[in-house]
Order: sequence, then C-alpha cells, then structure tokens
Amino acid sequence: LSEKNWKFDEPVIVPKYWSPYPCTSDGEYRLINDESQAHSGDICIYIKGDIYGDGGVNVEEGDEITLTFWAKDPNEEKVWGVLYAYGKDEEGKAKFLSDALNFVRIASEEWREYSESITIPAKLRGYEVTGIKPALRSYTGAYFDDVSIEYKKSGEEKAATGKQPS
Repeated sequence: LSEKNWKFDEPVIVPKYWSPYPCTSDGEYRLINDESQAHSGDICIYIKGDIYGDGGVNVEEGDEITLTFWAKDPNEEKVWGVLYAYGKDEEGKAKFLSDALNFVRIASEEWREYSESITIPAKLRGYEVTGIKPALRSYTGAYFDDVSIEYKKSGEEKAATGKQPS
C-alpha cells in the first residue's frame, strides 16, 4: 500500500478474508469501527481503490454470481461491484484474466443496497474462466458494508452465501 502512495491507518486491519488491492496510486483504506457510521453492526470500510475477497470461487460457464453490498458516498460518485476473473495459463497455473465482470452504480449520500447477478462467460481474453474473486471499488472514495455473495451453479439453485464485513 505504501509503495502505491495509499493512505491507511496502521496497523492495517481488514475484515476477515478481504484485502485492499493497490491497483491504483493514491488510494485510501480505513476500517471504520463506529456503530453510528456502519450500516449494520459496529464496522464498515472506507475505500478509494479496490478491496477484494481472498477466497475465490471455482466457476464454470453459465454459473451465476450475485454480488450484493451496501454503500454510501457523500459526493454521490460511482461504486463498483466486481468479479476478478481467473483462468489457467498454458502450464496450468492460475492466471488473472480480467475485471470486466462488474456493475457500476451511483452511490447516494445515505446507505443504499446495490446488487447484480453476473453470469460467467465461457472465456475472457481467450482463456476459460475457472474462478472468480469478488471485489468492491471506488475511484473517489466510498463507504461499504454488509457484502454478500451468492453462487448458483448452472442449472441448480443458489448454493452458497457469505456476508462480510459486519
């Protein structure tokens, strides 16, 4: 984070299974431990940049991932729900393919829920999509809370859910 000129509190404390991703310079990350600022529970996060879920989900073409989160931005700027897509290279090693599986919303000044279901394509950049990691993004800085991921295997009911960071 410091190499990319990010602002952050030390020590860096993140919700379990989540990590800030310094893909941009001059980002910012803070864990807000204040019930009056959180959507629910005691904590929320402030991010200017990306934060992603460390645990990936193995996927196949046609699977559906629903990413839901609560966000607010006093400046009412864009927030993203993102699925980092992964495949395997020619040697069978994990390869980042794209962050093109995403949705964008204009955040409001007050907490609001944002959700989108994304169907996994067969390929991205010429590689089969075999896994995803969820991520949240704001280029201008926004607050996020109560993230959930639902996974529906192609042809089946929703199979798994998870909720963070409350």
